[in-house]
Amino acid sequence: MRATFIGETLSTFGGQFSQAVASGATVTLKAAPGRLCRIVITAAGTVAFSVFDNASAASGTALFTSPTTTAIGTIFDIQLPAQNGITVSNPASGPGITVSFD
Repeated sequence: MRATFIGETLSTFGGQFSQAVASGATVTLKAAPGRLCRIVITAAGTVAFSVFDNASAASGTALFTSPTTTAIGTIFDIQLPAQNGITVSNPASGPGITVSFD
């Protein structure tokens, strides 16, 4: 249930929403201000991925750039505000990831 429907304030560190992002994909998760919460590595990769404060493209202010190699099960607890939006750029050979955000 969404908090606004029941008149309560949502408070979470893990993010209200999540989305998987495959290797080789660029995905805009949110086209408005929000918060990048956590990233979980679900498949190993050999190329770094980045998350940008941008409502439509993989450019501008980087909120997070991963290490080049990442192990399955690694969790990055980021907790950064995004002023414009959240876009993930995960190049070919990048890891499979799940991103949580508000």
